[in-house]
Order: sequence, then C-alpha cells, then structure tokens
Amino acid sequence: MKKKDEFGHYFEVLGLSPGAVLIDIQNAYRKLVLKYHPDVNHEITAPERFREVVAAYSALIERWQARLETTSEELFEKVKEDPVIKEMTFEELEKRLKYSSSSLMRVGALIALGAQDGEKAKRLIFDYLKDKDEGVRLAALKVLGKICDARDLSKIFMMLSSINSKKTFKHTSKTILQIMQQGLKEIFPVKNRVYAGSSECASHEYAS
Repeated sequence: MKKKDEFGHYFEVLGLSPGAVLIDIQNAYRKLVLKYHPDVNHEITAPERFREVVAAYSALIERWQARLETTSEELFEKVKEDPVIKEMTFEELEKRLKYSSSSLMRVGALIALGAQDGEKAKRLIFDYLKDKDEGVRLAALKVLGKICDARDLSKIFMMLSSINSKKTFKHTSKTILQIMQQGLKEIFPVKNRVYAGSSECASHEYAS
C-alpha cells in the first residue's frame, strides 16, 4: 500500500475525511476507543476494530507531529514575510484565532501576533496555551519562547500543573529553560567573555 493510500485508509478507519484537523482526529479516536474497547464491547470483531483504531490514530498523530516539527521554522519565516498577514491588525488576528477551523491558519495568526511583540499580543498568546488543539498550544509555546523574558516565567510555570499532554508538558519545560538561558546570557555577557579570555590566557601560559 502506498504511503498516501495508507494515510487515506487511516482517516477512513476513524470515519474522517483526509482534510480533518488534529482536533477532529482526537475526538474521533476518543469516541471509537470507547465504542470498541474489549471491556465495553463484547462483539467478536471489537478487539480487531479497537486495534485498527489505535493503529490509525498513532500513525496520523505521528505524521501530524512530524509535519509540525519540520515546517514550524519555515512557517515562522513565511508568516513574517507574508505581506497580507503583516498588515493585519491585532483585532483581525484575534478573530482569525477565534473563528478559523484551520490549525495552520491559527498557528499563522499566533506567529503574526508574536511579531507585533506587545503586551496585549503576549497576553492573547498566553490564552492559547489552553487551546484544545495541541498544535496551536505548541505554536503558542514556540512564539512565547521567542518573545518572553524572565518576568514571564512565573506565568508559564503556573501552566505546568494544568497540562495533561506529555508532549505539551515537555515543550513547556523546554520553553522555560530557553527563557532562563536567554536571561542568563543577558545578565552575564561580559563575564562570559572575560572567563573565556582568561581561559585562553591560562592555556597560553601553560603552553609556553
């Protein structure tokens, strides 16, 4: 089976069209897992159907996450250079986030808000750390990692206790570490250069 046909089959197993977004995949999976779980459904075909649903979901989620990872940096650059999005106001981007059914459109709106880099935009991006769509949550984290500083850490720390997804938790922790490291670089830039210079001098003295 060709890869494209294989993924088409996975969508069919979950009762979805190939254009389904992440939240549709997650909702369909939850519904079907409950329906065909062997502890609940005692029909002879239920175990096989249950395995098919789990396999389809795993394959689609893995594909979606890989696509998000490989295109995220490209998407950041494209959005920043997109003349239409660059001209959109805060209110227009807010509406796109609220009403669009496309994950990519909403991710693009988050990136554009990050480029505006104001406190109002930052507060709105923080709100989307609680979004139902994991792709949107991860994009919000990525944007916050680029525009936040140490003053925002407490707010991000507070999010950790309410996160159920392992992937989101991992990325939240990574964002916290990224902001902390950036803060240290800003506080100790001269010292680091001094230490580096001292090490070079010491090495030179021992060598001679």
